[in-house]
Amino acid sequence: MLASDTMLVRLSGEHDASTKTRLADAFVAVRNQANVIVDLIGCSFIDSSIVTTLLGAHDARSRAQGRLVVVLPAEPNAVTRTAELVHFAELLPTYTSLEAALASFGQIEPAITPA
Repeated sequence: MLASDTMLVRLSGEHDASTKTRLADAFVAVRNQANVIVDLIGCSFIDSSIVTTLLGAHDARSRAQGRLVVVLPAEPNAVTRTAELVHFAELLPTYTSLEAALASFGQIEPAITPA
């Protein structure tokens, strides 16, 4: 189970400019949470608008003394290729499993929260 100060935002399928607003709205909905995990394991595609939204949310969370981390698919796909191209790992914390992301917050059990 997630700690009360941590929220999971899970994305699946393809995400681009047409879904950017929904993602931004999800970040607004969790703005009072200290920590956010963005789970991209189920994503098959993200474009630059999603990357920009994730980086903006990470910066906002950092300014609020919180953390935003991203869980990338363990197997190479279009999402991991995009993450490599933009050097995600240099810009924000990334993990290849939800368990590893939770451990980074000192938590060990995942809970599913709708995005």
